[in-house]
Amino acid sequence: MRKAKKVRRLCLLFAAFLTVALMFGACGGGGQGSSGSSSSADSGTKTEDLPAVEDTLDNVELLWYAFGFPDSATVEGLKAVTDKVNSIIQPQINATINLVLEPDLQEKMNVRIAANEYYDMVFSAFWLNDFYGHAARGAFADLNDALAKHGEYLFGSIPQAAWDAVNVNGKTLAVPSWRMAAGNAAFLIRKDLADKYGFTPSRNTSKWQEDIETFLSLVRENDPQMTPMILYPDSAWASSINAGYGYMGDRLVEVRVPGTLKAGDSTLTVINEYETEDFKQFCIMMRKWRELGFLAEDSIVGDGAQQTADIQAGLVAAVQTANDPRNIATTESNWGQEMLDIPQAAPYMIGNMGAGSATAVGLNSKNVDRCVMLLSLINSDPVLYNTFVYGVEGVHWNKVDGIFVEAIPDSGYRVDIIPYWSNGGNQANMYPPIGTDPDIIAKENDLMAKAVPCYINGFILDVEPIRTQIANTKAVGEELLRPLEHGMWEDVETKVQEYISQLKAAGSDDIIAELQKQLNAWKK
Repeated sequence: MRKAKKVRRLCLLFAAFLTVALMFGACGGGGQGSSGSSSSADSGTKTEDLPAVEDTLDNVELLWYAFGFPDSATVEGLKAVTDKVNSIIQPQINATINLVLEPDLQEKMNVRIAANEYYDMVFSAFWLNDFYGHAARGAFADLNDALAKHGEYLFGSIPQAAWDAVNVNGKTLAVPSWRMAAGNAAFLIRKDLADKYGFTPSRNTSKWQEDIETFLSLVRENDPQMTPMILYPDSAWASSINAGYGYMGDRLVEVRVPGTLKAGDSTLTVINEYETEDFKQFCIMMRKWRELGFLAEDSIVGDGAQQTADIQAGLVAAVQTANDPRNIATTESNWGQEMLDIPQAAPYMIGNMGAGSATAVGLNSKNVDRCVMLLSLINSDPVLYNTFVYGVEGVHWNKVDGIFVEAIPDSGYRVDIIPYWSNGGNQANMYPPIGTDPDIIAKENDLMAKAVPCYINGFILDVEPIRTQIANTKAVGEELLRPLEHGMWEDVETKVQEYISQLKAAGSDDIIAELQKQLNAWKK
């Protein structure tokens, strides 16, 4: 039995162009830039319409590190996708990609950046691969000049507020991937199993723990060969579950560093979430889940590959993830199952959404212009974007009714190998999986209209005054937080207090005070 988190996949993060004005009216964004959008995946520049490559461009290969889930069963499929992508982009910008997908991207990039290794492009976000931390360390190239030459389409399709989130001290340090800017935390459970057990979730956010524990107990009793709740090694409170307790889903600093706000708090009162009763109760819950057999024994080890394999084998019953229409549709496609949701909280707008999913260029890259040209192609060409997401049409998937994607079984490629938010493109160009509600964009708009507003969009923390404290508290989190998140310790309350004490010794109070100081100055 194994376990997994929906890799913060979180946690992740999501999109629809039609509602730019709505989203940023609600979230306090603004500025100039674009409110232009497309309402379907068939809009944008087509591959066949792109201009021929300029003769003056030398051929280059771009080394691109991205977040993804390759495995032995998809080696040939991934090669076919890369070959297809290169056949599209090479005639246009005289470049090809060497795409390296890593489920443990954050850990590997920490090492590469510390060693000053060469790379051209990398996925980075506030929740994964530490966008603001790496930006403060000077790890990323300034894209201002390249965007001035090659960014017309990008500026015309990505709202100014998203660009604001990746602009640090006047330097544009990444190209944001446009996605839906609202979501909420939820558990997704397999409908076939719920029907089998006669279980219907209440969908009452105040009863989410009762609902999910009832379902997980039924799985354990009736299908003991299955993992009731999947949990990835690097997951839990520090990713998306905290949003289920009413905290905002994005981070003020970075994962495993204290400092957050309650969702919708217009006073911008900073909280050390690890000192709250909510966090203690979460840790108690996770220990109970481990004792009841809801979690895989080895959930805390590995790189997540086993959890993904278990999902594909039909051995997992539930996952905790982001509860937006497109993410649910993608989860259903990946799992091959219809899912029911158990929402944990009201939907909330995501602050600094531009840094929720972005592609940065390495400081030492010799190909900054070409990287920006490539990202412009991925954003403007639906064929190119969907090749990353679904694979090669006719080989890995077929189009049904002119719009829907039907995966070809055992084709050697899956929709989660390169997650749709990880490939540098525009989610509004994503073809919907077969069975997806054709009104998905309208539903995304409705979700955003109902979302609790955010009040921090555009705020970027200056980490310099607390750089040492951030590093120290993060180190404490790596040692003590992950075992708490996975329910590994029997004496939970003692370990929670030990964790809080070590955080304080590492400088957590300094971090909270500096966050509050900077937010107070910013909101004036």
